[in-house]
Amino acid sequence: MESAEEKQKEILKTLDFPSVAAMQMASIDDIGKCISKNPQLSDLKVGELYMEYAETMGFNFDSCWEEVLRGIEGVKKFNTGIDAIDNSLKKGAELCSDELVELVGPSGGGKTTLALRIASRAIFEKDAEVIYIDSSNYCNPDNIKALLSLSMKSYEDSNEEMLYKKLENFRIINVYTLDELIIFLSTLISCCKNPVGGFSKPHICVIDSISAMSSCYQKSETNKLLKEVLTLIKKLNKKYHCMVLFTNNAYDGANTICELTRLTQEPIDISVDKSIYCCRGKTGTQYLVINS
Repeated sequence: MESAEEKQKEILKTLDFPSVAAMQMASIDDIGKCISKNPQLSDLKVGELYMEYAETMGFNFDSCWEEVLRGIEGVKKFNTGIDAIDNSLKKGAELCSDELVELVGPSGGGKTTLALRIASRAIFEKDAEVIYIDSSNYCNPDNIKALLSLSMKSYEDSNEEMLYKKLENFRIINVYTLDELIIFLSTLISCCKNPVGGFSKPHICVIDSISAMSSCYQKSETNKLLKEVLTLIKKLNKKYHCMVLFTNNAYDGANTICELTRLTQEPIDISVDKSIYCCRGKTGTQYLVINS
């Protein structure tokens, strides 16, 4: 019986790749060259050979597909209730519990209000669990109760008992620096992995705001810490299906989206799945989906 190592060498030879690294990093053009050199190869055959190679490395495609299906079933979808946003999101691409979503705009532009609105709708419509990480002491039980009470008016059969039950789905955590955020997110992931004491896995985690937590660091240190934060966020997104929604301030004076400059930029601004711009206008708060 052919060993895994012999099988790997045979596949590399068939594809005419000098090394495993060359095979793993191959572009579409590289694959095209392989096919042009060997008349017995086709796109389908190349795909089969890649799968065979992965299997020799212990990769189980059957269990992988089952994991993908479980992941799809575990993802919740949310909307904002604001037509300007919901209509701009691509069809079938609502806010999802496996995404990193940014609310960006000038100070006082309505980012926190929108974050709380999304969270409250998710609680009522999807029975979602929400963790709100507050860096400004803006959120408190009275504020949240008033917000949920206002949101509840649009739902039938709502009452005081329902309000207090939904309040249990909203947890407020005070965090003021990126170091503290890393510690909290690490602890949260640990709780998701090994839940104890009636812990409920969150579907939404709001970070308000990432720019405020970054303000006390030098730029080089901020970038280093944000990379750690992003690693933890993506784990929450993809493994535990928890949407992370963060607010990010922008410098005042931008007249167009092209001029938009975030207070906290790389690496977090290039890692978001969706980005929504918020600002106050003459007719009220205006929203624009920048990235969907």
